[in-house]
Amino acid sequence: MVDDSPPDVRERLLSLFEESSVPYTVSEVVDRLDVDRSVAASFLSRLVDQGRLETKVVGADTPVWWAPSPDTAGTERSTPVPTLDDALGGVDAGVVVFDERLRFSYLNDAAGTFLSLPPSSVVGRDARDVDTLSGGLVDALESALAGDGRVVRESRPVGDLEAGWVEYDVSPSPAGVTMVVDDVSEQRRLERELRTETEQFRTALQNSPLVAFRLDTDLRYTWIGNSHEDFDESAVLGKRDDDLLPPEAAEVVMTPKRTVLETGEGVREEVTYDVPSGEVTYDLTVEPLRDETGTLVGLTAAALDVTEQKQHERQLREQNERLDRLTEVLSHDLRGPLSVATGRLRLFGMDSNPQHLDAARRAHERMSALIDDVLTAPDSHEAADETTTVSLARAAQEAWDHVETADAALCVDVDADHTVEANESKLHQLFENLFRNSVEHGSTDPHSQAREDSVEHGSPDAERDTGVTVRVGPLADPDGFFVADDGRGFSLVPAAGDVFDDGYSTSEGGTGLGLGIVRDVAMAHGWTVRAVDAAEGGARFEFRLDADAADPD
Repeated sequence: MVDDSPPDVRERLLSLFEESSVPYTVSEVVDRLDVDRSVAASFLSRLVDQGRLETKVVGADTPVWWAPSPDTAGTERSTPVPTLDDALGGVDAGVVVFDERLRFSYLNDAAGTFLSLPPSSVVGRDARDVDTLSGGLVDALESALAGDGRVVRESRPVGDLEAGWVEYDVSPSPAGVTMVVDDVSEQRRLERELRTETEQFRTALQNSPLVAFRLDTDLRYTWIGNSHEDFDESAVLGKRDDDLLPPEAAEVVMTPKRTVLETGEGVREEVTYDVPSGEVTYDLTVEPLRDETGTLVGLTAAALDVTEQKQHERQLREQNERLDRLTEVLSHDLRGPLSVATGRLRLFGMDSNPQHLDAARRAHERMSALIDDVLTAPDSHEAADETTTVSLARAAQEAWDHVETADAALCVDVDADHTVEANESKLHQLFENLFRNSVEHGSTDPHSQAREDSVEHGSPDAERDTGVTVRVGPLADPDGFFVADDGRGFSLVPAAGDVFDDGYSTSEGGTGLGLGIVRDVAMAHGWTVRAVDAAEGGARFEFRLDADAADPD
């Protein structure tokens, strides 16, 4: 290369450095001597090896040359001074140095390969005049020259790839701009695959009851997929459960996570807690997340929403329990009166005594009452939909007509225009069960069978007191009313428990269903019901509109 150059280049170079002790860059040498950059670079390197010049790298990888002091000039160096190419020529990443005018000062072989530029032909050229540099890259170089570094990625042929990806890390330097070029094709491919897999996973999670998430060791969410509808995904990231939930709910869900952090072992458990939209139940699985060294760096977890499943299980369990009670009534309570009726009819066939027929009739009446209770009990839990304005007096009288009242009397102390908002059929159920209880258990005769009965239906052989009077009237509350009788009330009935509980009874013949139906009908209408002893000495049931049910806010 030197032998093919003009013969005076070496002398002109030496003259330039002898005239001044100021260091020069290769670009400055080219400008002053008006020679090809590669020629200047070759002569500068040879003169350094000969000891006629010295060099070093200043700033951001910018080499400069100067003449040595007189006592060392003209001597050959025993050890060549390492150059930039000695340091960077063999690295995989490309390194490019630009001067303050964005002219190429240096690029290693790797950079030349990435940019499709032979180093010897580009040193000294303005980057803006090189066609193989994209407009975006040139903009980044100019921004770096102004002090604003950035990273640029672009697709270009790399090695065997026609469309690989190259990353340019462009940063300002005291002498101009430094750019590091690297092949990120594999990284880009992995990122694309990860992005695709993540989107596929998110798609699979959509409309499913599964929530997947990761947390750091501070239990902050670092990623979440298919979050609960009460929480926006962007608002969850970076937060802990105690940032998102009330203290009690947060403690429920954070406890198993802390256990995994403390033990390093995965856990699976069912958690139930409150969110803004209501109570939820999740089947929660939490596993430790470790790095390549085995160090625990966080948690990975999945939570399966089983709220509806648990609600269905609870409803089914309640339904089965209710059916079990009703089955017990049918299998046990009907057996007694049926046996009585059968036995009495057999005896009547033997002696024709009419008392046997009366006893059989009462047994059949008892069975009829039991069947009516069983058939109405399941419907009593249903909401009182399709309510209308119902006359309280008329509803009471119609219900009275449907009950076997013997010589009992009904006194309605309400005006005909006094109304309540109710489902008329269910209101009839309420009155019928109250009236039946008053008639069957209101006896004040100490020797009657009624005294030994429970609050519910007593023995089918009981003799009823016919002097009971049942009163229906309004309470002081505008929407309240009462049903009372002048019988023996509750104080004479020694029993423990709530008279409205399903199955409550103090006799073997009682089903414990009637007053349970009264309670359920009241609840279905948003009423409260209270059982007390009436002033007349009998039983009194008071109904009032439940303020909480009427105004949940």
